[in-house]
Amino acid sequence: MNRVGLHLRLADSLVAIAHQAIALQLPFFQSFIVRRIGRQVIWPTQQEQRAFRALCRDHFTTLFAHGSFWVNLSHTYYDNAYALGRELMCARKLGFTHLVVHAGCAVGAKDRGIGIDILVRTINKVMQYERDIVLVLENTAHGNLSVGSDINDFAIVRQKLTHPEKVRFCIDTAHAYSYGYLLGTASELESFVRYIDATLDIANIALIHLNDTDDVRGSCKDRHVLLGNGSIGAMILKQFVAHERLRHIPIILEPPVAPLDHIMESLHSVQKWHQEL
Repeated sequence: MNRVGLHLRLADSLVAIAHQAIALQLPFFQSFIVRRIGRQVIWPTQQEQRAFRALCRDHFTTLFAHGSFWVNLSHTYYDNAYALGRELMCARKLGFTHLVVHAGCAVGAKDRGIGIDILVRTINKVMQYERDIVLVLENTAHGNLSVGSDINDFAIVRQKLTHPEKVRFCIDTAHAYSYGYLLGTASELESFVRYIDATLDIANIALIHLNDTDDVRGSCKDRHVLLGNGSIGAMILKQFVAHERLRHIPIILEPPVAPLDHIMESLHSVQKWHQEL
């Protein structure tokens, strides 16, 4: 079964993205759902929402929306609940099944624990009545007060959730490496998978962002390169995809801006890795 999709960049419209995903024969895809042009947030019109939902209904059973980067769910003086609720509402109207979000940074706090508590309160408030969307927390690359770069942050979050069954997790390989996790050898990769399982339980991983980066390990920089062109390398990423504990999990590639044929080459490589399992 093909379990490899792409993050498609929001350009002309969501409907154009859906047509592109269908043309590429993707089993699912990920995209942002709102645009930000200058200081203005552009939300999909009702007509665009209906057209997108109708088009996707016949082709996709799973769809991943990616939360806006300007939404900071761990901010000490930001209306986190309103921001998250607004994105969930939009995702629901468009027919997405999952909303992938970064936990954000505890701006204004003296330590990361305060940000974790703010994140938990926000999720508990917003998700108590949510019935359609699974919230997916993604690990990030940044250090200091950023919540979720240390994967153990999410274990703490999960213990405090009122409805933990409504929240799952995404592991981004480039983010993990840039933050400082060891992924350079097969044994390091195995240790990382065991750590994920011990910390979050593999059953709670809803998505893998399979990405490479050319930054050094521990740089805490979030920059992607095409698969195999970075510091992690194709061999380790292939072993990650092929791991017996992970091979059932959907994969999304988030390539940098690049010619379409280069992106498709990466996609076909990972699809081939899956077919070989």
